[in-house]
Amino acid sequence: MKKIVKMIGWLIASVILILIIGIAVFVNISPEFGGSASKEQKVVYTKSDNFSEGKFVNKGNVNLDMSFSTLMKMIRQYMKSQPNTVPENAIPVSKLDSLSIAQNQIKTKMVWFGHSTFLLEIGKHNILIDPMFGDTPAPHPVLGAKRFSKELPIEIASLPQIDAVILSHDHYDHLDYGSIIKLKDKVNMFPEETVQAALDVKAKRMMPIHWGAFKLAMHSWTDPVERVIKKANELKVEIVVPQIGTTINMKDSLEGQVSWWK
Repeated sequence: MKKIVKMIGWLIASVILILIIGIAVFVNISPEFGGSASKEQKVVYTKSDNFSEGKFVNKGNVNLDMSFSTLMKMIRQYMKSQPNTVPENAIPVSKLDSLSIAQNQIKTKMVWFGHSTFLLEIGKHNILIDPMFGDTPAPHPVLGAKRFSKELPIEIASLPQIDAVILSHDHYDHLDYGSIIKLKDKVNMFPEETVQAALDVKAKRMMPIHWGAFKLAMHSWTDPVERVIKKANELKVEIVVPQIGTTINMKDSLEGQVSWWK
């Protein structure tokens, strides 16, 4: 009998250990949990009024302390079956036509995707706010409840070019890793805007990318580089445009650069 109890104890301990290791690996490997702040980011943090003694703090004497008994009470309430916390059926969704977005030239319009996700159309510009297009507001689908609707007004792949993305904060119901990955080819700057961005970050030199490899639009293949060089000359921003495969030293002189694409 003692041997059986001992074996059960070892089995339970082994299962707990495996769970702990699995959770630790999941938290450290999954990109949804983010990463460590870089040295440059930490320097920026120190300039915030809310950063003190190596961490961010709330202003106005906000008390977030919670006693153990209060925590247990909250957990019990959360585990209880609560009435009407989710709709009985999937809520209806009005479908959005991607062509109507692309053709909007004048009007200011807004589309709500549920929770805090909005598409704001201001004339020719499209602004996406808190892009959470996933099914579950959690780092893994098993850790959260599903979206109330079965579909979205429009899928990410059908969205037109997005001119700006605004993130209010980084909670999972506002910032979704999968959505951000899918949006990468939807959020692009015009060539002239990249030059202004270089000025904004006080860059000593800039190098245009996102051109010279694939046909992704109807303009000539040299249009992006010609426009960015023109704007860089106007704003007196140093620009380097190396031929593909060329090794460059960013400290070298830019004199004698060849317009190899002509």
